[in-house]
Amino acid sequence: MNRAFHTFALAPVQPDLLPVQAGPPVLRTTPISSSPVRRVDPVGRVWSDLDTTQRSMLAVHGAILLAVTYHGFRRNHDSIGWALVWSLGGFLCPTVTMGFAMTQGFAKPQSKEA
Repeated sequence: MNRAFHTFALAPVQPDLLPVQAGPPVLRTTPISSSPVRRVDPVGRVWSDLDTTQRSMLAVHGAILLAVTYHGFRRNHDSIGWALVWSLGGFLCPTVTMGFAMTQGFAKPQSKEA
């Protein structure tokens, strides 16, 4: 037997850490939704902390990200690799990447001659 496990198994139990139940078990009579336990919703909390300008900029950034990903996919003849490269550019610097996409002709396939 592992010595570390053996010493852990023989460690004394602290009485204040044991669950204590006083009296008979209590049956819940209230609905679960009114319980004092609060649900964790990190996305909703972050979204509610943003003001209208920040929300709109986040939506525009997401739309540009989708647009440049589509452009990279169509521009390079349905290449998922290039779509990922364009999406990385759209994530890091969305306005410049969208400018490049518009300059190249949005979602216009690149000629095979080059």
